[in-house]
Amino acid sequence: MASPFDKSCVVLSKGGPIFGVIFRISAKEEFGATYGQFLWARFANNDELAVVFSHHVVTIRGRNLQQLVEQFAQQRVVEIRVAARNELFSGSGENYGEAVIQTIRVEDREMGSKRK
Repeated sequence: MASPFDKSCVVLSKGGPIFGVIFRISAKEEFGATYGQFLWARFANNDELAVVFSHHVVTIRGRNLQQLVEQFAQQRVVEIRVAARNELFSGSGENYGEAVIQTIRVEDREMGSKRK
C-alpha cells in the first residue's frame, strides 16, 4: 500500500480546466475553495504565502513557496497538503525546488476568525 505522502505537497493541473483547490490541513481536516472566489495570492514574508478568496484567507507557511504565486494566478493548483513530519525534518523535495508546506491556516475574511 502506498503512503499518502508519496507525492509532493503541491499537486498541479496537467491541463484542462480545474474549478477549485483543496487544502489538506491534516489527515482529518481539509478545506476546499473554488477559483471563482479566488482574488489574489502574495507573499506575506519569506516563508509565508497569503491566498485570498472572496470569503476566506488561506495562509501557507513553508519553504520554496515562490512559484506558488504564479501557479495560483494561473489557477493550476489542484491540491496543497501539509508535509508529513519526517518530510519536514528530511528536507524532502527541497533539493528539487519543490514547495514544502509546514502549516496551512484558514481564516474567514470578514470575521477574522480562524479555522485552524
